Amino acid sequence: MSTTTPSAVDIGGGPLEQSPATTTGEDSQIQSPKYEIRGMHENEVEDVEMYRPGGFILLGQGRWATVWLCRDHERNRWCALKIVAASHSSEDSGELLINRLLGDNGVHSAAAHHIMLPDDHFWVSGPNGRHLVLVLPLLGPSLPKWLEFNEHRFELKKKLCRQMIKAVEFLQTQGVCHGDFMPDNVLMKIRNLDHLNKDEILKALGGEIFGSGRRIADRIRTLSGEDPGPNAPSYAVVPTRWPIEDEDKIILEDIAIVDFGEAFVPGHFKGSQLIPGAFAAPEVAFMSEPGLPSDTWSLATTIMDVLGSSPFRNDVVPFTSSLEEYLGPLPVKYRAEFEKLRNEELAARYEYEKMRWQDWVLMEMVKPDDNPKLKVFRLTDSQRSDPAHPAAYKSVAALGEARNKAMQGGGYSHAISAALGKEKQIFFEETDPRYDPKSMDRYKMPREEAELLADLALKIFRYEPSERITAAEIMEHDCLREQEGAEEGSAPVFPKDWVPWPF
Repeated sequence: MSTTTPSAVDIGGGPLEQSPATTTGEDSQIQSPKYEIRGMHENEVEDVEMYRPGGFILLGQGRWATVWLCRDHERNRWCALKIVAASHSSEDSGELLINRLLGDNGVHSAAAHHIMLPDDHFWVSGPNGRHLVLVLPLLGPSLPKWLEFNEHRFELKKKLCRQMIKAVEFLQTQGVCHGDFMPDNVLMKIRNLDHLNKDEILKALGGEIFGSGRRIADRIRTLSGEDPGPNAPSYAVVPTRWPIEDEDKIILEDIAIVDFGEAFVPGHFKGSQLIPGAFAAPEVAFMSEPGLPSDTWSLATTIMDVLGSSPFRNDVVPFTSSLEEYLGPLPVKYRAEFEKLRNEELAARYEYEKMRWQDWVLMEMVKPDDNPKLKVFRLTDSQRSDPAHPAAYKSVAALGEARNKAMQGGGYSHAISAALGKEKQIFFEETDPRYDPKSMDRYKMPREEAELLADLALKIFRYEPSERITAAEIMEHDCLREQEGAEEGSAPVFPKDWVPWPF
């Protein structure tokens, strides 16, 4: 789930995001969980309405929230409590917006389409402001985490992609844009664990407090060396790490779309999207008005990433370069914004280099006699106004050369199919008979599969949003059809359509 960047702290020799400070309201209170070496002090964790923070497991941290495992005593279940940063807590939050739009049966209707929404929420006030607290079902690891050990299960991955398409199609029929659709916001569902007590669920999700790489720091230190202030917690906790022991007994072969904090209704965009460039539609990346087709683009890049590899890259220049390699020169209407974003990126890099130059600890990256200078990026008149001239390349010839290089030696019909056909590493558990600590196996998508997937991509990756096919049309494409007799079970057997790739 996506979250805000709190103060960075130095824990056990490495930077770690700070856990939320104690937040107090007139009628309710959330406290940073208290620990001793052997576990949690039960008498130091207070009830929050009907919920009790299960501080012994931190489920996740990100840009704008922190997620804890909690026990809902009234319904006798385990759930996830997402505490949103005060700066991003409001009555028009995307999660609350969708619940209002879908009505009383919205949560159940959405869940049937692989969309996981909060089924309850409340508010708490603290020193940083008023926090929205969302109560969510308990889910497993993100799709990218799960894929680290399941890259070889191609037919199962296609099944999960069909579930993603079903989710986006449902949102589009309801007139809702997710606004932040990417692999990290797709989680794996898990089996019902409500029958487990505290010790049992702790063991199921990662072992003892100091097991599975989990750390608790003795004190908080800011990177700047300044006092963290009275509202800082006394220590921070590293989130649960996947994979866990007996993971295959807990994780289901189904996904759930989460994190609707950036969701909006077309025509009422809030202008705050922070989706990474690799998954952002051009109109989002270059600050134009997004809509339902923007989610279709993000869905397509996610499908490419799951089945092969994402064809686009992050950051302004690499993203624009990849756009032009696959789709042709950037539309003129986006070029002024491209120039502006490029200069903002250069300015940020300048400040970063100055910081590293001044910090003796990190001087291995910048020599003492280096003097970083702020550069300014300017498009030429031709680059700015000629629709046939690329923006990220100096000439049409340079763009053509980049395309040829991307396709070199593979025999592919398009740069996108060439990108999809690149080999990928496969990881094995130590208990797997194919595990070899001295080498890593690599596999690649067969050329015919890559060409078929590229055909779908080219129907979606269009600069003009109105020209993109819909989620419903994506579902009908041949590349995502279920093959008769294809195995989708849990047995880790390589499908026949994957071919070994030598080192």
